[in-house]
Amino acid sequence: MRKHLKYILLFALPLFSCSVHAGILPVTGCNNQASANAITCTMNTTVGQVVIAGGETNSGTATMVMSSSGTGDTWTSAQAGCSASGNQNIQMFWMIPTNSTTSDVITLTGTGAVYVILGAESFSGATISNPIDGSGACVIGSSTTPATGSYAVTTGDYNIGWVLCQGAATVGAGWSDLQNATYSDLEGQTAASGSANATWTSTTGNWAAEGIAIKPAGGGAPPCFDCPIVF
Repeated sequence: MRKHLKYILLFALPLFSCSVHAGILPVTGCNNQASANAITCTMNTTVGQVVIAGGETNSGTATMVMSSSGTGDTWTSAQAGCSASGNQNIQMFWMIPTNSTTSDVITLTGTGAVYVILGAESFSGATISNPIDGSGACVIGSSTTPATGSYAVTTGDYNIGWVLCQGAATVGAGWSDLQNATYSDLEGQTAASGSANATWTSTTGNWAAEGIAIKPAGGGAPPCFDCPIVF
């Protein structure tokens, strides 16, 4: 009996020693929009996570400034913004919380704007040292199929897209909806290759679309769900 148990354990141990990597996962977020030059939304923020936000102003010359009252942490531009026809301006930002709070009030201020939109999402499993990978993309157009076009990422990254449309914005095929505020949408997907193309559908009109990628903690290996068994 002991001999049989020994062989059972010998064959079972590799199953339990397999390491499973979850990769980057969206956690929680918030969104808001208003006729104003500043907007807020409140969300949970946790040490060790990365927070990504997309902002919009209705003035192409507006300077967007992000702040967090709950953590007091600094927001950094993730990608230079761009302006669609009609002076609709978008830009993406990132922040690393240095303390955890259930009521981080995130504020987007657009100097000179009279309408602003904000969408933010936190992520676990991302590196907290320079989380942005590559140069990203920001593109403008006029159609019912907004898209960033191809931009370079790394397999195992988490791709994030942000769009502003004149018509209602809907998440693209193969992407997950993270935050939707009618005319804007924040979407994401795990990078399965070295390039990304954030896409949406819209009812009509001009649009501006931006895409970035964030790097996983530990160097960028893709998620492992079926590790090999070695005897």
